[in-house]
Amino acid sequence: MSKLSVHKKIHNDNFALMQDSVQRIQQKQQTFDDQIQAMQDIDSHVRGEPTQQEVRSQKAQDILDRIKR
Repeated sequence: MSKLSVHKKIHNDNFALMQDSVQRIQQKQQTFDDQIQAMQDIDSHVRGEPTQQEVRSQKAQDILDRIKR
């Protein structure tokens, strides 16, 4: 193996490790975001207010109703 091919392999291995690390960080962030959204939904439900998803669904339904007229 030449020095160039060894260097390329090391570079590729390091890049793969960095990609794995970024993926793990993104998964942790998504899990955290999901937990925050769940807490907000529960809080809205306890207060008797519509959740963000319900508000979005209602807005979409309102738009469809206007289009149908």
